[in-house]
Amino acid sequence: MKKIFLLCILLLVSCQTHFQIECTQDGECSKAGCSSQFCLGKADAEKTVTMCEFKEGYVCYQQAQCGCVQGKCSWKDQERVDRCLRNVSDTEIFQKVK
Repeated sequence: MKKIFLLCILLLVSCQTHFQIECTQDGECSKAGCSSQFCLGKADAEKTVTMCEFKEGYVCYQQAQCGCVQGKCSWKDQERVDRCLRNVSDTEIFQKVK
């Protein structure tokens, strides 16, 4: 019985080292990058430096909500962001073909 208990504890400890919780609440996350195109933990966001360039797809992040989603800093409305990025990509491709 002691061996099984020790094995369970060993498994739990090893699993915890592979899965790090980045956040527990929205306030621990922040937009980063010159165009606010990244959603990161506050400590990482403060250290992030990007080129200040404009890409049409960056407009998709302007109204997006950055927050804590299942222990990771991510866009709270990821589906809307993805849909916007697809629409921008389609428009850019269409304009290049014209």
